[in-house]
Amino acid sequence: MKVSITGFLIIGLLLFSCSNKVPKPDNLISEGKMVDIIYDVSILAAAKGVNKKLIEDKGILPETFIYSKHNIDSLQFVASLNYYADDPELYNSIYTRVENKILAKQESIGGATEKKENTTKDDQIANRSRTLLNNKNLSDLSDGYSVNIIGTSVEKTDLKFKGKDVIKVTRNSIVRAAYVVINDVEIDAQKDIEISVFVKKTQNVSAFGLRISDVYPNRVDAIFDLTQGQLKGIKSTGYFENGGATIEQVDKDWFECKIKTKTKTDKVKIIFGPTDIDKPIEGWEGKSDVLSNVYVTLPMVEKD
Repeated sequence: MKVSITGFLIIGLLLFSCSNKVPKPDNLISEGKMVDIIYDVSILAAAKGVNKKLIEDKGILPETFIYSKHNIDSLQFVASLNYYADDPELYNSIYTRVENKILAKQESIGGATEKKENTTKDDQIANRSRTLLNNKNLSDLSDGYSVNIIGTSVEKTDLKFKGKDVIKVTRNSIVRAAYVVINDVEIDAQKDIEISVFVKKTQNVSAFGLRISDVYPNRVDAIFDLTQGQLKGIKSTGYFENGGATIEQVDKDWFECKIKTKTKTDKVKIIFGPTDIDKPIEGWEGKSDVLSNVYVTLPMVEKD
């Protein structure tokens, strides 16, 4: 029977809403082994996203490889996943361990890779000194606004661009949405507002997503193609007016991305993060097979 591991991981997230207690399977996969399995799934999915043809040419079948490596079968995997997903706190702790393991791996290989990617003196300084930020740390950098880091890791670098602090945002999950949100940003209702952010293109990111939102579904989204230096598109929903979006190259590998709108509310959320160019505009933050990253300055609000 052919079974998609990634599909089961998504099903696991949906099981949070189930009210019936899932019995403990007789052949339950241990928490530690489940962390290892999901980690391997993430790495294989990311590799497939980067070079699908190479993996196919080598005859690697991700599901078969995972089952064989960990000596499990699909029924044992889904039964164990369902059991853990029935306990949201435990399930989240497993994913936290997976994400920490991915981040540790990225850190172990990131220095050598980034030295090849980044040639400027400022970039080399940034590579030498990074601090992993939590919601509180990032809030302090965002003029005290409440901040939530979802499905990503955020690092503060020593790099400055246009006099502004630069952070590195990295997706660390392939099965959940990934973004950073700045909450309750004060604006003038019924007047134009423009959000501006400087974004640095990296080797493993194809696009950048930016959103201004209020209560769902009211929002405006834009995806910026960092490879071509073009706007993929912009889409507004609800009472947000589509004011437009632009991208302009301002330095080597650096772009200024802007999105403009008008809304009825006096507070909005600003949401941003790396994405894939083939994502739908209104769903750019959704799950991805590519664990991409991007260097950005914190978004700035310009009011008319």
